[in-house]
Amino acid sequence: MFGEVYIAGGIDLGYQFLDMKKKKMILKVSENDPAVGYLYLGNDPEKPKKVDKTVWLSDLIGKYTGPSIYLDFKDGELMGIEILGD
Repeated sequence: MFGEVYIAGGIDLGYQFLDMKKKKMILKVSENDPAVGYLYLGNDPEKPKKVDKTVWLSDLIGKYTGPSIYLDFKDGELMGIEILGD
């Protein structure tokens, strides 16, 4: 159902730096809709952790325009980013 793209390096979240040398980021893109994907940030998609909070990017950025983006958190740690393209 999903294809995978591996991304190396680090990602600066502005308030926290994830050391991606110790973890890998995995982007899974829907085979049915290439505008839909999920970016796993260092967690294993085969052993997903239950998300306890999801934040819509539009709630953080008042006049945001673009695809629907949801930030998934577990215990305050950003676990993944869901992208629902238009």
